Amino acid sequence: MIMEKAQLVLIGLLIFLIQSVSADVIATSSFPKFSGTVVDSANLLSISAEKKIIALLSKHKSTTTNQVVVVTVPSLETKQGDLTIEQYGLGLAREWELGEKGKDNGLLFLVAQRDKKIRIEVGYGLEGTMTDAIASSIIRHHVLPNFKRGRFNRGILEGSQQIIEVLSGEASESHEKKKIKTELLSRLETFFLGPLLVFPFVLFGWLHNYRVDYLNRERLRWRNKYLKIPYLRNSDGSWYSGNDLIFRGRADKERRQLEAKIDDWNNRGEPGSWRDEGVFSGGGGGFGGAGASGGW
Repeated sequence: MIMEKAQLVLIGLLIFLIQSVSADVIATSSFPKFSGTVVDSANLLSISAEKKIIALLSKHKSTTTNQVVVVTVPSLETKQGDLTIEQYGLGLAREWELGEKGKDNGLLFLVAQRDKKIRIEVGYGLEGTMTDAIASSIIRHHVLPNFKRGRFNRGILEGSQQIIEVLSGEASESHEKKKIKTELLSRLETFFLGPLLVFPFVLFGWLHNYRVDYLNRERLRWRNKYLKIPYLRNSDGSWYSGNDLIFRGRADKERRQLEAKIDDWNNRGEPGSWRDEGVFSGGGGGFGGAGASGGW
């Protein structure tokens, strides 16, 4: 029994050592060298863009000690095989030990060109500020739209700026401004959009009633003209149509026949008339895999 337990412990230690050695081999043989704040191994950045990003990240590090590094690589391929963007980002961040020991305030902004993948790898100490949701939002709204249009300089620069804003606490103020702007636009839309939606229905109803009244007047005029129904004078001097006499003086059967004819006229659509048909309708920092990824 003791021998079996000892064998299990030895097997566990061997597995651990193999994983550690393989990770070290990948790190030493596959990852680019840590040569600065921006390591553009894929040559995606212009000189001017790289200078802007270096100045931005260096200034942030000098004021906060947070170490943010931008890395571009041609692919996620290593000598041991292809890695996922998450594996590559975590391995590289741990290999470079970004951030200060004890603070774990490092962050890696990784772009893999051939694989079309992006990763923001966040150190332990920055996870409360740069949450997975915020990192994902930066990738989706600021990096990917530019990358899809081939604007790598602008995408990496905007992504870096957004990262620094979040880590500096400036993003919260910007978020509040956006929230106020959104609420204001929503109120304006409600104020103007409501009447705009109702107006077509009001106009349609008015035109429909006007059309019905017009057709009724035309049919009455036509009947008076061709059936020789005169206009007569009341005792008080007012005029009325002879139709009134017809309706009052004829028998019920004749009246029903005449009413049927009138209904037939009212329901008959004239050629070309519009009828309603259809439906309107590097300082020892630690990383644990927090962050976000994306692809274009």
